[in-house]
Amino acid sequence: QDFQAPSREMKPDRFRTPVSIIVLAFNDAPTLPVLVPRLRNTLMGLTETFEIIVVDDGSSDETARTAGDLAERFAEVRLVAHERNKGVGAAFRTGFQASRHAVVGYIDGDNQYDAEDFTLLAGAIVEKADMASGRRVRRADPPSRRIVSHAFNWLLRKIYGTPLFDTNSGIKLYKRGLLETAWPLMSSRAFFDAEILIKATHAGLQAVEVPVTHQPRRHGRALGVSPANLRDA
Repeated sequence: QDFQAPSREMKPDRFRTPVSIIVLAFNDAPTLPVLVPRLRNTLMGLTETFEIIVVDDGSSDETARTAGDLAERFAEVRLVAHERNKGVGAAFRTGFQASRHAVVGYIDGDNQYDAEDFTLLAGAIVEKADMASGRRVRRADPPSRRIVSHAFNWLLRKIYGTPLFDTNSGIKLYKRGLLETAWPLMSSRAFFDAEILIKATHAGLQAVEVPVTHQPRRHGRALGVSPANLRDA
């Protein structure tokens, strides 16, 4: 509660810990060629050692081919593909199991989040947080999604005592030990964020929020309040 999240003027000069970033991709072929190079440039300025793992969760478009082309272009990029769609939580599990470094993060592949904001999340980790989660201060979502999200986060805080107000934002950074404490993850869909947060909170680990940029979706559609995800929750 007494943690002061870093401002945009408090970016770390150099993050000494190797970082693995998982890109959760589902029908994101149009956005990956923009997102992945920007993410790579951000990480090159942040740390000496990093990897980018694109997890294609059974896309029906050219996501796998696009990610494969990026992996051939950049040595730090790897592709892991599901043969069928398993859900965003399952994609995160796959990415985490493929990751190698002590700090692990993820970003949604739809390019609604600014990869440069990982520098802010890294600043929170430097200040001893175990988990840094982006908070969409100005959400580029329709009112219905904002209302559902508000109710969902209120319930999490009331029932489980979790500290965050934007649990399901699509950009996060974790110390590996926190994820190992939360393992195994049971949720294969959007509830995986809440599952990690609940387990971390009950283990006494520190989760903080950092304001991040959120841009309108330009391709595809969001699945966060789908019937399958509500059943999973």
